[in-house]
Amino acid sequence: GTATNACQSPGASYVTNNTDCNDAVASVNPGASEVCDGVDNNCAGGIDNGLTFVNYYSDVDGDTFGAGSAINACQSPGAAYVLNNSDCDDSNNAVNPNGIEVCGGTDENCDGQFNEGLTFYNYYQDLDGDGYGSTVLIGNNCFLPSFAGYPGNSDDCDDTNASANPMGIDICNNGIDEDCS
Repeated sequence: GTATNACQSPGASYVTNNTDCNDAVASVNPGASEVCDGVDNNCAGGIDNGLTFVNYYSDVDGDTFGAGSAINACQSPGAAYVLNNSDCDDSNNAVNPNGIEVCGGTDENCDGQFNEGLTFYNYYQDLDGDGYGSTVLIGNNCFLPSFAGYPGNSDDCDDTNASANPMGIDICNNGIDEDCS
């Protein structure tokens, strides 16, 4: 405030210095410690000066892995923030660097690869619908070989005859190999 020049103290609410930057708040003064609150607590001319600031990232899906732009702060902005930025899909808590790969089109463990470490199966054409595939390979996938019309085997010896397959019953002298032997 305004200085009063006197030969003795005008009262208990007067001091001999004018270094307080906010005389309305007792906890803000040159002898105070700086705390993370957006206020210049120690009147040193800077807000939250001398404190350690770190980057916090939003964790929308709650899997302890963050994503997006950093918020640089001296304390956590809240429970939905973490110290890492390694989540590749922050809308799905099963997708993060600790995620377990499952067959499909998602990179569950955020390593840039899909379906790594999984078993892949061949699928074969089954024109006669007997559950045994021909030698015509349709595709390769990590799903179990149970697609209708595309068995995971190539054991059919005649894919145009549903009774000719490894479980077929051979009829004598008809010229057809019903059991694929």
